[in-house]
Amino acid sequence: MRIFNLPGILMAGLLASAALASAQSGLTCAATAGGATPRAEGLAEPLGDVLLTCTGGNAGATVTGELNLAYSVPVTNKLPGPFFTGIVLAIDTGAGPVPSDAPARPGLPNEVLFQGISFTVPADGRVALRVSHVRGNTTVLAPGLLVTVKLSFTLGGTTVNNSQLNLGSSRTGLLALVSPGIVPCAGADLPATISMPALFAAATPFFSTRFTEGFTEAFQKADAFSDAGTRIRVSYTGFPADARLFVPDAVAGSSTIQPTSGGDLGLPASGGLYEVSAAGSLLLIRVLGAGSDGAGGTLAMPPPVSGGLWLDRAGEVELHNGAGSVVYEVVDSNFAVRESAQFPTFIHLNPSGGASGNPVAAVSFAPVSTIAAASTAPVPRFLDATPPSDCSTLGDCDAAYFPHLSLRAPPLELTVPALSPARWLHDVDVLNSGAGILNWRASVTYQKGAGWLEVSPATGTGFGSIRVVVHPETLEAGVYRATLTVDAGPLAGSRSLPVTLTVTAAAAPAPAVTRVSNAASMLPGTAALTWTAIQGTNLAATTRSWNSGDFWDGQLPIQLDGVSVLIDGRPAYVSYISPTQINVIAPGDSRGGTVPLEVVAPHGRSSPVPALLSRLSPALFMLSAEGGKYVAAVNTDGTYAGKPNLIAGAVTRPVAPGGIVLLFGTGFGQTNPPAVAGQVSPEVSPLARPPLVRIGGVEAVVKWAGLISPGLYQLNVVVPDVADGDQPVEAEAESFRTQGNAYLTVKR
Repeated sequence: MRIFNLPGILMAGLLASAALASAQSGLTCAATAGGATPRAEGLAEPLGDVLLTCTGGNAGATVTGELNLAYSVPVTNKLPGPFFTGIVLAIDTGAGPVPSDAPARPGLPNEVLFQGISFTVPADGRVALRVSHVRGNTTVLAPGLLVTVKLSFTLGGTTVNNSQLNLGSSRTGLLALVSPGIVPCAGADLPATISMPALFAAATPFFSTRFTEGFTEAFQKADAFSDAGTRIRVSYTGFPADARLFVPDAVAGSSTIQPTSGGDLGLPASGGLYEVSAAGSLLLIRVLGAGSDGAGGTLAMPPPVSGGLWLDRAGEVELHNGAGSVVYEVVDSNFAVRESAQFPTFIHLNPSGGASGNPVAAVSFAPVSTIAAASTAPVPRFLDATPPSDCSTLGDCDAAYFPHLSLRAPPLELTVPALSPARWLHDVDVLNSGAGILNWRASVTYQKGAGWLEVSPATGTGFGSIRVVVHPETLEAGVYRATLTVDAGPLAGSRSLPVTLTVTAAAAPAPAVTRVSNAASMLPGTAALTWTAIQGTNLAATTRSWNSGDFWDGQLPIQLDGVSVLIDGRPAYVSYISPTQINVIAPGDSRGGTVPLEVVAPHGRSSPVPALLSRLSPALFMLSAEGGKYVAAVNTDGTYAGKPNLIAGAVTRPVAPGGIVLLFGTGFGQTNPPAVAGQVSPEVSPLARPPLVRIGGVEAVVKWAGLISPGLYQLNVVVPDVADGDQPVEAEAESFRTQGNAYLTVKR
């Protein structure tokens, strides 16, 4: 089968292999990790500790060697010279953890290397090693994806378990919004003394800025391994040249006795009351003299060390041509609760009047940076990213003090003959069901085709109407889909309407299925949760494989471009479509025997064809080289298993008797625990009943066999003592055997 990206599948399979070593020191070490949730915006985020718990050592043995940690993200600790700063390797031989003399060295951008490790095994044979304070650039991962680390050891020949570890998922750390408002054309005189009570008493115009933790512990105060606590930067642009802005010197958060608030976002107006407590509560202090990136500077006041404090102080934001910024640093927080904070930005303009400007206040973590590698840059540091709105988290998206966008229109659907002229479809009414100013922008995204939809106007303020016109003049027959989105910002929200244009033409022939096969062996028949190839004519109008946009809520797609497959009336999971072949994973709950199979497409439905559905359908994937003679296999060092130069542009080498080779297949049956059908990332699980594997007719030892991705199984096999040359490979699962004429090259 040539549809699969086998190199990618095989390299992913290596992640399931275990580290092997002889036992010279007697130690057996189990690796665990975790302890931190990195922020998805962070360029230098704590990645959590890695702990090696070792037992069974030979008392008095001296263990020397090195440790290599390869992370799935670049390591970004400070690197002022040849060694990282901050990273600690502590060794506990019974008297408590002691930092190792082995410094942390950089290797590849994602590596931390410890060389020259040495310790003596104590009388009880127990040793613990902990690597802590490693930082990484988690912006390379989408929020929610796992950060992993893979360990490589040379420590006196110790046996190591769990060589690859999950450190946890990165999560969005900052949510924010800015309340709606208008800069007035003129303002009253400022109070004689600038303070929070005086600004409130003078009714000085203001707008509020609010920010919220994306998860508990996202707002962190400074520690010994950081240059500063978490900082929040608010950048002001577009203000009139004569504008003056004033902000509090300190902001009390939601967990304090009295939070700071301007009074326009659901809380009473107050400078805030903070009290020192053992549990902590959110307090931010303004950083004076910070750069435009939010780094440097000094706190406007020392953090309180005891008692309570009313936060009455305020100061001016330095503006140049209507632009400037204010930076706040977290000096206290409560790690047990999710916290938020808000503060007013007071505005003063020349009383004689002037231009109103087009003011914008943008919120981000700080310091912002573009340095995504280890360097001497500030720790922590962040991408200059616009945070999502926090109103969903705080439950006030529908509050009366926000504008709320709504749309009114009939279904935007139209059917026209091919080559028709442009036609008016409908008008879409834009409404504001809340308060404040509603500024909106209309845009179109296409799911099929491009440029066939016209909307006008594209922008507006307040109530309005958008005219929608379709242009089918040059379109071929088909169903064209687009989405009209009206976006009014994070406060008012956005609304989307689907648009469907059906262009008719002569009816296309219905799909016809001619063959149903196991996608690895291409032999007739299949089984539950098995990669299956369906061949025929007119199966689809397009040719493509699934992509990230086809997965929803962690589930595999059951249709691509309107093409789906039913096996015994149940939907299969569709990975590839073309006019002559469809690749699917068979549903997991189909009965055995001969069952009907149908292809359903926008241009018609195939007649049911009988498909043989066995209880198991084991098969090994094959390489396309030399007519598909050799099994797809990988050595434990990551090279492909095969005679030299078997695959152009790749390193291939034969397997040796006694070595471990990784084979890949489908249809091997149920795992323990059972696999859940349709998951994008199923749990790596061993087979409930391991298969029998023969190489060169000799039974091989199966070290591990199980599911590593949807429908894909990995078999870790010890090559038996067989003669050099091409040896046949066969796997047997519960009396079901894989295909013949499958070979593996063996050479001592």
